[in-house]
Amino acid sequence: MIKISKTQFLLLRLWREYISAYRYKIILAFLFMGVYSLCTAAVAGMLQPVVDDVFKNEDLDMLKWLSIGVLITFITKGLASYGQGVLMNKIGQSIIADMQIKIFEKIVHADVAFFSENKTGRLISFSTYHITMIRNLCSQIITSLGKDSITLVGLIGIMFYQDAKLAAVALVILPFSIIPLSKTGRKMRKISGNTQNETGDWVSYLTQIFQGIKIVKSYNMESTEENRAQTYIHTLKKYAIKAGRAKATVAPIMETLGGLAIVIIIAYGGWQVIKGYNTAGAFFSFIAALLMTYEPMKKLANLHANVQEGLAAAEDVFHIIDTPKTIQTKPSAKNLALSSGEIKFNDVSFSYESQPTLSNLSFSIPAKKHIALVGPSGAGKSTIFNLLLRFYDPAQGSIIIDNQDLRDVTIESLRENIALVSQDVVLFHGSIRENICYGSPLATDAQIEQAIHRSACHEFINELPKGLETQIGERGLKLSGGQKQRISIARAFLKDAPILLLDEATSSLDSDSENIIQNALQDLSADRTTLTIAHRLSTVKDADQIMVFDQGKLVQTGTHQNLIKTDGLYQRLCALQFNT
Repeated sequence: MIKISKTQFLLLRLWREYISAYRYKIILAFLFMGVYSLCTAAVAGMLQPVVDDVFKNEDLDMLKWLSIGVLITFITKGLASYGQGVLMNKIGQSIIADMQIKIFEKIVHADVAFFSENKTGRLISFSTYHITMIRNLCSQIITSLGKDSITLVGLIGIMFYQDAKLAAVALVILPFSIIPLSKTGRKMRKISGNTQNETGDWVSYLTQIFQGIKIVKSYNMESTEENRAQTYIHTLKKYAIKAGRAKATVAPIMETLGGLAIVIIIAYGGWQVIKGYNTAGAFFSFIAALLMTYEPMKKLANLHANVQEGLAAAEDVFHIIDTPKTIQTKPSAKNLALSSGEIKFNDVSFSYESQPTLSNLSFSIPAKKHIALVGPSGAGKSTIFNLLLRFYDPAQGSIIIDNQDLRDVTIESLRENIALVSQDVVLFHGSIRENICYGSPLATDAQIEQAIHRSACHEFINELPKGLETQIGERGLKLSGGQKQRISIARAFLKDAPILLLDEATSSLDSDSENIIQNALQDLSADRTTLTIAHRLSTVKDADQIMVFDQGKLVQTGTHQNLIKTDGLYQRLCALQFNT
């Protein structure tokens, strides 16, 4: 079996998964590059007849044809450069779009645990900065292997045609540049990896600050955050300087070797012309070809360092793409067939990063009943919701809905039958209509209107100049907390799922908003299996049943009237809240 290096593996994977789809466009671009390169070599070749025939022999006829030839050559060269430039830009942008789509698909379908393990800023960086680096890698490799390599071959061909001995002398010096350039490339790979990681942390920090700007200002933390920002910026600056220094080492190597080659060739070639072993035209043509090799040689020399930057980005991106999903639908899974909505937890245990959250938990939730989950923070209430939605799977035990294990039904059908209303309302930049219809894109105007009235949204929507088409800003910043919560409830009404999960839906609202929303929630929960997490115990006194959790275990069950009379955790929680 042939062993390949990590660099070769990454390049082969990029070719197989992203670049090869555009191979015909690449072939066409190579043809343009070939024409460009031949024109460049032809210009160097034309110098010999200019010197030997036109200047020495005063051949005016040759001067006319050479002038026309040079003009045609440069026009052709310009058109070829345009063609390859347009094609390479299109190929590069197509590759970047394909990778961004692939990364977004991977991220949006990833497990919830994936987002706990990866900072938001890093994920944004993977979709932007990293992808740009990979695009540059692909474009530079193709361009350098095409235009620069072919140009170099053409010019070297002219050099050998004019004087094989001089060409051999020039080429002897080339291998001496390989060793320092390879060391520079390895250094660039490491620096680039550090830069990309730090860029992800920087973007994550910016996202956090911009989203929490009111807290920053209210606590007078602007100066503190400036200092933190400076730390990130100076670290990025340090890596950028290191990268610049590493890249800059290529220039003196190339300049020194190029100068050495020219000195040797001028001395030896000039001696040949003086002795009559060669013509002045051949010598000038050779020198012109040699000087023209400098630009493609420099680009090829820099390519190694640039490739390492792109490969460092590709390695990170492929790591994200290859991250396996732990929560998956079985191939044999069927759609959830919901008849009543009864839920059972059978001996369920679960841990977050080895920290036990639920321990051998068993209980049943009757169909179409309103069940309240109460208990101190960290008791496991939110974990129950996460397991019901299959954001996570239990470490042991099973969760059953209408006699169907959640792991035996498709994730999509499970979540279609559950509506979630959370205290942390998530609204997206767009109109009120778009946010209400999120998850129900085919809803009719009549259905939307009904959801608006049942959630008490009509009271404030009708006062807005554009009504449902009003743009609410990023994260719904143009709306009050109560308005955002009502839109969230309208979204749940529109989904009309038989199982409803209410997670602290009124915890952060004022009394007026809470009363309005509490009435809407009572309407929403009617004739559905409803689970409510609440710290405000006054909001769940009318629940059909209250389950009290503590340290991942179910410690009490009953109605409010029964539990308040029983010595236990619920009675103590009520005493703390109601001062009784």
